[in-house]
Amino acid sequence: ASGDGRFDTHRDVLPGLNITTSVLFAYGGLWVVNPPYLLFYPDHDGDGIPDGDPEVRLEGFGLEDTHSLANGLKAGPDGWIYGVHGSTSTAEVRDLSFLGQAVWRYHPKTDRFELFSEGGGNPWALDMDRKGRAFSGTNAGGTRGLHQVQGGRYLKSWAKHGPFTRPWSYGYLNAMEHDGYAQRFAMTYVIYEEGRLPGYEGQQISGMALTNRIQASRFIKDGSTLRTEDTDSLVTTTDRGFRPVDMKTGPDGAVYIADWCDIRMNHVHPVDTWNKSCGRIWSLQSDDYRPVEPFNLAELGSDELVDLLMDERKWYREHARRLLGERGAEEVLPRLMQMVRSPERQPA
Repeated sequence: ASGDGRFDTHRDVLPGLNITTSVLFAYGGLWVVNPPYLLFYPDHDGDGIPDGDPEVRLEGFGLEDTHSLANGLKAGPDGWIYGVHGSTSTAEVRDLSFLGQAVWRYHPKTDRFELFSEGGGNPWALDMDRKGRAFSGTNAGGTRGLHQVQGGRYLKSWAKHGPFTRPWSYGYLNAMEHDGYAQRFAMTYVIYEEGRLPGYEGQQISGMALTNRIQASRFIKDGSTLRTEDTDSLVTTTDRGFRPVDMKTGPDGAVYIADWCDIRMNHVHPVDTWNKSCGRIWSLQSDDYRPVEPFNLAELGSDELVDLLMDERKWYREHARRLLGERGAEEVLPRLMQMVRSPERQPA
């Protein structure tokens, strides 16, 4: 509230949930993955506090293995809400049955649910670059993740995880090839396009909870896909409790890191010995960091939001695009069509 780039207060607005793996503020409220459900909490005034009880929009995400559940909510460039599903939990969502390992999506206006792609080891997190290309993390060793394309079928263990949902899938694509620090895995990451971390523009910044590390990697064209190459370890520490499990960029260009803050990272031991008194949020920022004053993009007119679609900063592009989709602002369609047909740029 003071505009100095530091949190002044915090509040628990969703008490009583169990094994919540992802939260997204979009399309009129808070979307929460709390397996077996995708919940929607309406928030009509946009203050981040639910107006009442949730609506169950989807159900059937499995709970068999709590280290690989549905997670990674992301507002896509096409009006869909995207998520990923871990490897060893089943899913029976509407008319789809699959044994983990998938990127799924849900349309908040049409209520449609479908699989975007399948396979990929044990996917965690999802992000998209300025051209709308989707990338997910994975627990597969020696890679930073997968370049996910619609309809793609990716590596999986047939004996453990069964066939793809489509019977005419006869093989699979592999994860992106990688050169660098080989330890798995990218549990969370952002594709950085904010222009405020010199030298890391366009790179994947990964949170690696098992090795207490934040790692940067560049993308390199590789035929019809990409490969990755490590550049710098942005955060290393001897603190075994540093467990980056979620990351987001902010309007100030900083990367905000949710830290699980616990030495224990598994559920092998049946006794509840987790540290529930801790939990930290870190900010990764440049030496010349400047905070931004509090503001609300929703107060801008639709033409002003269209202006932001070409902004160099991804945070502003993504939120402007989402707000335009929520409004259904048909009066700006001529401008949008002109932008799409422009030969100079290729905005998502």
